[in-house]
Amino acid sequence: MIEGGYILIARKLFDSDIMDKPPHYLKLWLWMLNKAFWVDGSKLKRGQLITSIAEMQKVGGYKVGYRFRELSVGEVRSCYEDLTKNNMINTTKSTRGFIITICNYEHYQNPNNYEQHNEHATKRTRTTQVQHTIDEEGYKKEKEDNKTFAEFWKAYPKKKGKEQAEKAWAKFKDPEKILDEILPALDWQSKSSEWTKDAGKYIPYPATYLNGKRWLDEKEVTPKNGGFVF
Repeated sequence: MIEGGYILIARKLFDSDIMDKPPHYLKLWLWMLNKAFWVDGSKLKRGQLITSIAEMQKVGGYKVGYRFRELSVGEVRSCYEDLTKNNMINTTKSTRGFIITICNYEHYQNPNNYEQHNEHATKRTRTTQVQHTIDEEGYKKEKEDNKTFAEFWKAYPKKKGKEQAEKAWAKFKDPEKILDEILPALDWQSKSSEWTKDAGKYIPYPATYLNGKRWLDEKEVTPKNGGFVF
């Protein structure tokens, strides 16, 4: 058993406008849900809590290094005024601060009002999870591609046609392996007579280099003592 009980958070919360607000809006909203009475009390009803601006300044605060930054009075007020405007809470003044009543508390904290975990819901959840995994893997690959391309671009002597080069780089299934092959090749190619003559006029464009797999070109051999190479 998990101590402390629980509160229910509807997934639709993460599609609401509060996600576009400053972070302390969501922090204070979740804190209100947690602090609210879950049963009727002698002075407060289910879904109500009593608090003060000073308390919310501390609750909504955060650490900046070793220093704790409390919210300003203005930040707290803008938050609860916005929650009131969006019909999420109502406030009433009290001798100890003010009472907050969470609107529709009964509706959102009643498990029976949520979609049942039937076969359809389970199937949809699994589909969402699979899509999330696919998206996450795609993001990881894109991030890794960007990292390896950045290393290639830094090493390549001709900085032209970057967009076309990025498209060519994205075609590689194993960019790390390709990078390990390219960097040693660029080391000698950038010193070759073909690439150094006429101020680098004959260095291929990056996209041309990648599409043509020019890192596989054979290293030129310089004749010793003016002799011939057979």
